[in-house]
Amino acid sequence: MNIEINKINLKYYLYSILAIFFQFLYLAYLKDFDGFNKYIEIFSLSVIVIGLFGSIQFYFIKEKNQVIGLKIKKNFIAFFLVIVLTSFFYYSYQKLEFGLFYLSSIILSLILLFQGAVYANLNYTFFNTKFILLISSIKFLLLIFFSIFLNNIFLILIYSNLILILLWIIFYYKNVLFEKEGYSIFSATNTMIGGSISSVDKIIVSNFYQNISVNYYLIFRVSAILQILGEIIFRNERFQITSKMSKLNFKIVFFKIISLSLFIITSSYLIKFSYLINNVLNIEFINEFFKIVSKYQFEYIVIAFSILINSISGLFYDYIYSFFGNKNLIFINILSFCLLIGLLLNFVNDLTSICLIFFSIQSITVILLIFLTLYVKRNERKFFSKKL
Repeated sequence: MNIEINKINLKYYLYSILAIFFQFLYLAYLKDFDGFNKYIEIFSLSVIVIGLFGSIQFYFIKEKNQVIGLKIKKNFIAFFLVIVLTSFFYYSYQKLEFGLFYLSSIILSLILLFQGAVYANLNYTFFNTKFILLISSIKFLLLIFFSIFLNNIFLILIYSNLILILLWIIFYYKNVLFEKEGYSIFSATNTMIGGSISSVDKIIVSNFYQNISVNYYLIFRVSAILQILGEIIFRNERFQITSKMSKLNFKIVFFKIISLSLFIITSSYLIKFSYLINNVLNIEFINEFFKIVSKYQFEYIVIAFSILINSISGLFYDYIYSFFGNKNLIFINILSFCLLIGLLLNFVNDLTSICLIFFSIQSITVILLIFLTLYVKRNERKFFSKKL
């Protein structure tokens, strides 16, 4: 039994490493296409819009440890479609391929979010990692394949997205029951505003600071390895909170935070000297990628710690959302969102300043969440009987 568990854990970590590897390859290859700056803008907006579904796992209908449906209000579906279609026509008016890429990205992102939420809700960590690896590897292979025949980044990504969507329908799709009451416009908007803090900066930078937007996006995506690791390492704690099944072991949580902090410091030196890969590997798009990111060790550290703080914030979000509802979170989300936009529009001098602004917002957010958690526990009458 222990041998089987160890084999599963080994595969789990191997699949996670391979998924990160393919995501790096994908980004390294994609960055050299014309229109990459526009790609950053459109893809970041699609991430923000999909953020409307960010808390959907709290509204699953479960039966016999299986997700069979969703509780979603009709007005939310209409609200979501209006936003998607409005932005689709906006980009299509600029260029049809912009609109089609945006729409296909929305659909694919919705699939990834839904599938990931199902696995997380059922605590199927291994299957979620396996799914991410499949998507990451197929995306990269499709990018390489279509780039042989096309040099238009948006056409390549449209075809790739459509194939991935089709594969999901064939191998993963199941009928889902919908109930008319549940996930509302308020819940969705609240979640989207909170989640957009990690994406709206890309849109602002790609429009107002185009000379540094590509490098910022690249170093941010490299630092986002902490987002993947954070989801993996804190997944058990988030499952414990959302399922309301057991207490958190704060010693373990603290140990995980320290371990991730040490990883950030250690990996920053790998980033600093990553250009040396040129001595052993002669693949141009990979060499150019590491030449760029090796210049930004400090920025990598700042963003990586920001993402770690964001992972910690996620625990507070889940706790407040699960036990006290989301009405209190809207104020923190709006404040953080407005502060981020204000700082980005007025205090950006270089790439480092953007990173520091992002770090400041994440720090302010987690501090506010700590105070809010203490406040609602003292003042709300709805308490869960077990202390987390």
